[in-house]
Amino acid sequence: MRKVKIITDSCADLSAEQLEKYDIDYARMSTIEDGKESPALLTWTPAEAHRLYETIRGGKRITTAQVSVEKFKSCLKNIWGFIS
Repeated sequence: MRKVKIITDSCADLSAEQLEKYDIDYARMSTIEDGKESPALLTWTPAEAHRLYETIRGGKRITTAQVSVEKFKSCLKNIWGFIS
C-alpha cells in the first residue's frame, strides 16, 4: 500500500496537537502588518490569536499573502527529498 502524506497551508484550522498526531505538514502563508511580513503559523498560542483579533477589531488592517511557489517547493522537497 502506498503511503499518504497530508500537506496543507497555514489557513487550515488545525492545532499543534492535531498536526503532530496526524503527521501533517503545512506550507506557511504570510501575514503583513505595518509593511512587515511574518510567517502565518498554526502553532500560535491563544494569547497570540487574541492579540491578532483585538488588533483587527481595533481597526488595523492585517493582510495575508499566499504561499509562494518557492516556499511550496521547499515544503515538498523537505518531505520527498527532491523536486524538479
